[in-house]
Amino acid sequence: EQINYLQTNYVTASSFPDKFALFVEKSPELLREAGLFGMILQSAWVSSPSTKPLRNEFVEHFRPIAFASMPYDVFGAYVDTVIVVAEKLPHGKKLSDFDNAITRLTVFPPRHKIRSIEDFSLFEKKGDAVKWIKGDHNEFLVTLSDQEQQIIERVNSTGSVFADVADIQRGVTPFKTTDEIPAVNPSPAFKGTVRRYKLFRDEPAFIQYDETLAEYKPPRYFHGPRLLLREMISRQFQLQAVFTDEDFITNKSMQSLLLKDDRSHPHYLFGLLKGNLIS
Repeated sequence: EQINYLQTNYVTASSFPDKFALFVEKSPELLREAGLFGMILQSAWVSSPSTKPLRNEFVEHFRPIAFASMPYDVFGAYVDTVIVVAEKLPHGKKLSDFDNAITRLTVFPPRHKIRSIEDFSLFEKKGDAVKWIKGDHNEFLVTLSDQEQQIIERVNSTGSVFADVADIQRGVTPFKTTDEIPAVNPSPAFKGTVRRYKLFRDEPAFIQYDETLAEYKPPRYFHGPRLLLREMISRQFQLQAVFTDEDFITNKSMQSLLLKDDRSHPHYLFGLLKGNLIS
Protein backbone atom coordinates (compact mmCIF):
# COMPACT_ATOMS: atom_id res chain seq x y z
CA GLU A 1 0.00 0.00 0.00
CA GLN A 2 2.82 2.40 0.87
CA ILE A 3 4.73 1.58 -2.32
CA ASN A 4 1.64 2.15 -4.44
CA TYR A 5 1.07 5.52 -2.78
CA LEU A 6 4.67 6.63 -3.27
CA GLN A 7 4.81 5.53 -6.89
CA THR A 8 1.56 7.36 -7.60
CA ASN A 9 2.65 10.61 -5.98
CA TYR A 10 6.42 10.79 -6.57
CA VAL A 11 8.24 10.72 -9.88
CA THR A 12 11.42 9.31 -8.35
CA ALA A 13 9.66 6.45 -6.51
CA SER A 14 9.16 4.42 -9.67
CA SER A 15 12.78 4.45 -10.78
CA PHE A 16 14.83 4.74 -7.60
CA PRO A 17 13.82 2.91 -4.41
CA ASP A 18 15.88 4.87 -1.87
CA LYS A 19 13.65 7.10 0.24
CA PHE A 20 16.07 10.03 0.36
CA ALA A 21 15.02 10.81 -3.23
CA LEU A 22 11.46 11.34 -2.04
CA PHE A 23 12.56 14.00 0.46
CA VAL A 24 14.46 15.86 -2.26
CA GLU A 25 11.42 15.73 -4.53
CA LYS A 26 9.09 16.88 -1.74
CA SER A 27 11.19 19.85 -0.66
CA PRO A 28 10.15 22.35 -3.40
CA GLU A 29 6.56 22.11 -2.15
CA LEU A 30 7.67 23.18 1.32
CA LEU A 31 9.86 26.10 0.32
CA ARG A 32 8.92 29.60 -0.68
CA GLU A 33 10.54 31.26 -3.68
CA ALA A 34 14.29 31.79 -3.04
CA GLY A 35 14.04 29.52 0.01
CA LEU A 36 17.10 27.42 0.78
CA PHE A 37 17.33 23.66 0.60
CA GLY A 38 20.13 21.73 2.32
CA MET A 39 20.63 17.99 2.75
CA ILE A 40 23.30 15.37 3.31
CA LEU A 41 22.92 12.77 0.55
CA GLN A 42 24.68 9.73 -0.84
CA SER A 43 27.36 10.82 -3.29
CA ALA A 44 26.12 8.39 -5.93
CA TRP A 45 23.02 10.46 -6.66
CA VAL A 46 25.02 13.09 -8.59
CA SER A 47 26.04 10.70 -11.38
CA SER A 48 24.41 7.27 -11.09
CA PRO A 49 22.17 6.33 -14.06
CA SER A 50 19.48 5.12 -11.64
CA THR A 51 19.19 8.57 -10.04
CA LYS A 52 18.90 10.51 -13.31
CA PRO A 53 15.14 11.11 -12.68
CA LEU A 54 16.05 12.69 -9.34
CA ARG A 55 18.59 15.01 -10.97
CA ASN A 56 16.02 15.91 -13.60
CA GLU A 57 13.58 16.89 -10.84
CA PHE A 58 16.25 18.85 -9.00
CA VAL A 59 17.14 21.10 -11.94
CA GLU A 60 13.46 21.80 -12.57
CA HIS A 61 13.18 23.51 -9.16
CA PHE A 62 16.62 24.48 -7.85
CA ARG A 63 19.72 26.50 -8.60
CA PRO A 64 22.61 24.85 -6.74
CA ILE A 65 24.68 27.09 -4.49
CA ALA A 66 27.21 24.63 -3.09
CA PHE A 67 28.22 20.97 -3.06
CA ALA A 68 30.62 19.61 -0.46
CA SER A 69 32.02 16.15 -1.15
CA MET A 70 32.87 14.84 2.29
CA PRO A 71 35.73 12.65 3.55
CA TYR A 72 35.22 8.97 4.20
CA ASP A 73 32.86 7.99 7.03
CA VAL A 74 32.59 11.56 8.32
CA PHE A 75 29.06 10.90 9.58
CA GLY A 76 29.93 7.51 11.06
CA ALA A 77 28.39 5.51 8.22
CA TYR A 78 30.20 3.48 5.56
CA VAL A 79 28.76 5.49 2.69
CA ASP A 80 30.24 8.33 0.66
CA THR A 81 28.31 11.55 1.19
CA VAL A 82 27.83 14.96 -0.35
CA ILE A 83 26.20 18.03 1.19
CA VAL A 84 24.09 20.07 -1.21
CA VAL A 85 22.74 23.59 -0.67
CA ALA A 86 20.39 25.06 -3.28
CA GLU A 87 17.93 27.90 -3.82
CA LYS A 88 14.36 27.34 -4.96
CA LEU A 89 13.74 28.92 -8.34
CA PRO A 90 10.78 31.19 -9.13
CA HIS A 91 7.66 29.47 -10.46
CA GLY A 92 8.06 28.66 -14.16
CA LYS A 93 11.83 29.02 -14.12
CA LYS A 94 14.32 26.13 -14.31
CA LEU A 95 18.08 25.81 -14.24
CA SER A 96 18.42 25.46 -18.00
CA ASP A 97 16.95 28.97 -18.39
CA PHE A 98 20.13 30.49 -16.92
CA ASP A 99 23.25 31.37 -18.89
CA ASN A 100 25.35 30.04 -16.01
CA ALA A 101 25.05 28.95 -12.40
CA ILE A 102 28.42 29.28 -10.67
CA THR A 103 28.46 26.78 -7.81
CA ARG A 104 30.91 26.45 -4.90
CA LEU A 105 32.49 23.02 -4.86
CA THR A 106 34.31 21.72 -1.80
CA VAL A 107 36.14 18.46 -2.46
CA PHE A 108 37.79 17.05 0.64
CA PRO A 109 40.55 14.46 0.26
CA PRO A 110 38.96 11.11 1.12
CA ARG A 111 40.88 10.63 4.37
CA HIS A 112 40.96 14.27 5.49
CA LYS A 113 39.97 14.98 9.10
CA ILE A 114 37.89 18.15 9.28
CA ARG A 115 39.06 20.31 12.18
CA SER A 116 37.10 23.53 11.66
CA ILE A 117 34.82 25.45 9.32
CA GLU A 118 37.90 26.99 7.74
CA ASP A 119 38.74 23.60 6.22
CA PHE A 120 35.93 24.08 3.71
CA SER A 121 37.65 27.05 2.11
CA LEU A 122 40.94 25.13 1.82
CA PHE A 123 39.45 22.72 -0.72
CA GLU A 124 37.05 25.00 -2.55
CA LYS A 125 36.76 25.49 -6.30
CA LYS A 126 34.00 26.57 -8.65
CA GLY A 127 31.96 24.94 -11.38
CA ASP A 128 29.12 25.96 -13.66
CA ALA A 129 26.04 23.82 -12.99
CA VAL A 130 24.40 24.87 -16.26
CA LYS A 131 27.19 23.11 -18.17
CA TRP A 132 26.49 19.88 -16.27
CA ILE A 133 22.95 19.51 -17.57
CA LYS A 134 23.85 19.81 -21.24
CA GLY A 135 24.95 16.19 -21.50
CA ASP A 136 22.70 13.22 -22.13
CA HIS A 137 23.12 11.83 -18.62
CA ASN A 138 22.61 15.09 -16.71
CA GLU A 139 25.55 14.25 -14.44
CA PHE A 140 26.47 16.73 -11.70
CA LEU A 141 30.26 17.09 -11.92
CA VAL A 142 30.59 18.17 -8.31
CA THR A 143 34.28 17.25 -7.95
CA LEU A 144 35.51 19.08 -11.07
CA SER A 145 36.23 22.74 -11.52
CA ASP A 146 35.54 24.28 -14.92
CA GLN A 147 39.28 24.16 -15.65
CA GLU A 148 39.47 20.46 -14.83
CA GLN A 149 36.42 19.76 -16.95
CA GLN A 150 38.11 21.50 -19.89
CA ILE A 151 41.02 19.06 -19.61
CA ILE A 152 38.61 16.11 -19.84
CA GLU A 153 36.83 17.66 -22.82
CA ARG A 154 40.18 18.17 -24.54
CA VAL A 155 41.15 14.53 -23.99
CA ASN A 156 37.76 13.35 -25.28
CA SER A 157 38.08 15.45 -28.41
CA THR A 158 41.58 14.41 -29.47
CA GLY A 159 41.82 10.65 -29.14
CA SER A 160 40.07 7.32 -29.39
CA VAL A 161 38.37 5.24 -26.73
CA PHE A 162 39.60 1.81 -25.72
CA ALA A 163 36.69 0.13 -27.52
CA ASP A 164 38.04 1.46 -30.82
CA VAL A 165 41.18 -0.65 -30.59
CA ALA A 166 40.33 -3.36 -28.06
CA ASP A 167 37.72 -6.12 -27.82
CA ILE A 168 36.60 -5.97 -24.18
CA GLN A 169 34.68 -8.67 -22.33
CA ARG A 170 34.24 -9.66 -18.73
CA GLY A 171 34.76 -13.18 -17.41
CA VAL A 172 32.27 -15.97 -16.85
CA THR A 173 29.63 -16.66 -14.26
CA PRO A 174 28.94 -18.87 -12.42
CA PHE A 175 32.57 -19.46 -11.49
CA LYS A 176 32.54 -22.78 -9.68
CA THR A 177 36.11 -23.95 -9.47
CA THR A 178 37.66 -27.09 -8.08
CA ASP A 179 41.17 -28.09 -7.09
CA GLU A 180 40.76 -31.30 -9.12
CA ILE A 181 40.68 -31.45 -12.92
CA PRO A 182 37.07 -31.94 -14.09
CA ALA A 183 36.31 -35.00 -16.18
CA VAL A 184 34.42 -32.90 -18.78
CA ASN A 185 35.85 -29.90 -20.65
CA PRO A 186 38.49 -28.95 -18.08
CA SER A 187 40.27 -25.60 -18.16
CA PRO A 188 42.64 -23.88 -15.76
CA ALA A 189 40.93 -21.12 -13.78
CA PHE A 190 42.45 -18.05 -12.22
CA LYS A 191 41.74 -17.65 -8.52
CA GLY A 192 43.38 -14.69 -6.84
CA THR A 193 43.50 -11.00 -7.59
CA VAL A 194 45.05 -8.49 -9.94
CA ARG A 195 47.10 -5.53 -8.80
CA ARG A 196 49.02 -3.11 -10.94
CA TYR A 197 51.71 -5.10 -12.82
CA LYS A 198 51.10 -8.43 -11.10
CA LEU A 199 48.83 -11.44 -10.75
CA PHE A 200 48.47 -12.74 -7.20
CA ARG A 201 47.50 -16.39 -7.40
CA ASP A 202 45.74 -18.62 -4.93
CA GLU A 203 46.09 -22.40 -5.13
CA PRO A 204 45.77 -23.97 -8.63
CA ALA A 205 42.13 -24.27 -9.68
CA PHE A 206 40.12 -25.68 -12.57
CA ILE A 207 36.70 -25.19 -14.09
CA GLN A 208 34.42 -27.11 -16.40
CA TYR A 209 34.39 -24.61 -19.24
CA ASP A 210 31.74 -25.11 -21.89
CA GLU A 211 28.41 -23.71 -23.06
CA THR A 212 26.57 -25.09 -20.03
CA LEU A 213 27.72 -21.97 -18.16
CA ALA A 214 25.02 -19.35 -17.68
CA GLU A 215 27.21 -16.60 -19.18
CA TYR A 216 29.51 -18.51 -21.48
CA LYS A 217 32.10 -16.37 -23.31
CA PRO A 218 34.15 -17.32 -26.40
CA PRO A 219 37.47 -18.93 -25.50
CA ARG A 220 39.51 -16.18 -27.21
CA TYR A 221 39.03 -13.94 -24.15
CA PHE A 222 41.00 -16.36 -22.01
CA HIS A 223 43.91 -17.31 -24.26
CA GLY A 224 47.05 -15.62 -25.50
CA PRO A 225 48.29 -12.04 -25.05
CA ARG A 226 45.72 -9.81 -23.36
CA LEU A 227 45.23 -7.27 -20.61
CA LEU A 228 43.28 -8.07 -17.48
CA LEU A 229 41.48 -5.20 -15.79
CA ARG A 230 39.82 -5.98 -12.49
CA GLU A 231 36.67 -4.30 -11.20
CA MET A 232 37.18 -1.19 -9.11
CA ILE A 233 38.43 -1.89 -5.60
CA SER A 234 36.42 -0.11 -2.95
CA ARG A 235 37.82 3.36 -2.30
CA GLN A 236 40.85 2.91 -4.51
CA PHE A 237 41.66 5.54 -7.11
CA GLN A 238 43.82 3.63 -9.54
CA LEU A 239 42.85 1.06 -12.13
CA GLN A 240 44.30 -2.38 -11.40
CA ALA A 241 45.54 -4.04 -14.59
CA VAL A 242 48.14 -6.55 -15.72
CA PHE A 243 49.47 -8.02 -18.98
CA THR A 244 49.41 -11.79 -19.39
CA ASP A 245 49.77 -14.37 -22.15
CA GLU A 246 48.86 -17.36 -19.97
CA ASP A 247 45.73 -19.39 -20.67
CA PHE A 248 43.11 -19.45 -17.90
CA ILE A 249 39.45 -18.64 -17.32
CA THR A 250 38.55 -15.57 -15.25
CA ASN A 251 35.38 -14.62 -13.41
CA LYS A 252 33.04 -11.68 -13.94
CA SER A 253 35.13 -9.35 -11.75
CA MET A 254 37.80 -9.32 -14.47
CA GLN A 255 37.70 -7.69 -17.90
CA SER A 256 39.78 -9.11 -20.74
CA LEU A 257 41.06 -6.62 -23.34
CA LEU A 258 42.17 -8.08 -26.67
CA LEU A 259 43.69 -6.00 -29.44
CA LYS A 260 41.37 -5.77 -32.46
CA ASP A 261 44.29 -5.42 -34.87
CA ASP A 262 48.02 -4.71 -34.89
CA ARG A 263 47.74 -0.91 -34.96
CA SER A 264 48.43 -0.80 -31.22
CA HIS A 265 50.60 -2.78 -28.86
CA PRO A 266 49.16 -4.30 -25.68
CA HIS A 267 51.96 -2.78 -23.61
CA TYR A 268 51.03 0.67 -24.91
CA LEU A 269 47.40 0.20 -23.82
CA PHE A 270 48.70 -1.20 -20.54
CA GLY A 271 50.70 1.97 -19.97
CA LEU A 272 47.61 4.10 -20.59
CA LEU A 273 45.52 2.06 -18.16
CA LYS A 274 48.13 2.42 -15.43
CA GLY A 275 48.45 6.19 -15.85
CA ASN A 276 47.06 8.65 -13.34
CA LEU A 277 45.13 10.54 -16.03
CA ILE A 278 42.95 7.54 -16.96
CA SER A 279 42.43 6.60 -13.31
